[in-house]
Amino acid sequence: ERNGVLLKVSRELGVSPDALESTLFSDIEDELILKDLRPFKGPDTLLKYYNLAVTQTLLFKSLRVEFSASGNWKNIFRDIKRFGLIYSVERGGDEGEGYKVSLDGPLSLFKMTERYGTSIAKLLPQIMAADSWTIKAEILARSRGGKVYNFEADSEELKDVITNVGRGGSAGDDQQPRVGPLYDSTTEEKFAKSFLSYGTGWVLKREPEPLIAGTHVLIPDFLFEKDGMKVYLEVVGFWTPQYLERKVAKLGSIAGVDMIVAAEESLACSKLERLRGKALVIYYKREVPLKPIIDHLREREASIVTQQVEKLKGGEAIALKGDIVSIEEIADQKGVAVASLKMALHDFKPEGYVKVGDR
Repeated sequence: ERNGVLLKVSRELGVSPDALESTLFSDIEDELILKDLRPFKGPDTLLKYYNLAVTQTLLFKSLRVEFSASGNWKNIFRDIKRFGLIYSVERGGDEGEGYKVSLDGPLSLFKMTERYGTSIAKLLPQIMAADSWTIKAEILARSRGGKVYNFEADSEELKDVITNVGRGGSAGDDQQPRVGPLYDSTTEEKFAKSFLSYGTGWVLKREPEPLIAGTHVLIPDFLFEKDGMKVYLEVVGFWTPQYLERKVAKLGSIAGVDMIVAAEESLACSKLERLRGKALVIYYKREVPLKPIIDHLREREASIVTQQVEKLKGGEAIALKGDIVSIEEIADQKGVAVASLKMALHDFKPEGYVKVGDR
């Protein structure tokens, strides 16, 4: 029976049964193979790596982590999302201060605390990559009767006693450059692959620029973009009641943004229903459904095209210059979608020009 399962899976994955079996448990710590050993350069370097590892281990036991940094925010935000951390972000009070980030610690969750704790520790080197940073954490000491300690550190205090190993790793990690888009979950990855294979003409982007939501910052999971039109998608799956409350509040405070919220079926509740009218809310069980999202994009496209066609017809005549003129170039000059210009050209026959092809 075991061999039958291996044969079936190996065919689906396009690998040999031997290759599948040899790597089947390769993610388990006891199965890891030491391939390279690079000695530390002196005892001072070893001590700095040790201090980093101790600090990361401390964060495994955190109830809450807060930090700010002078830069590197794009990478920090990306890894917060990539590691699936539950977070809230707000702009710093002083000019140039950037953002203040609050993370729910692993011991505030009901399950997967070990995995989540590892993820929150992996973020530390990314924070340390900024020129200056501060971090505060509430540490639960279960061995001391559940006493809570406050841990505080900053770049100035620790610059000579701790090392930064790179982007998002642990002490001793060999950080490799990332290839291709990274996803927070298999749900998001499956959706992205399905959408891209559908051929809608919309460009799907991961990790778009943060959106300002009052005094907070929202980082949507996806951005759909076409001819200057933008629609955002936020996938809500891993949550706590407090996190969901904050998420709904931020989504509700964003003005002038076309937002789709895809929520796991178990989250169907009054909190998310409050977003009706401000965002398209859809629920999924295992996979984010394509149809309601594609229908929304098409409706948005049709609405924008209609508005732009009326604007073109009511504006100045389109003046053409040159022997050959590209429809795409004219649309870009007018700041409209190509589809809008094509519809407007049905009623506009520029003298001396003949439309050839579709471009």
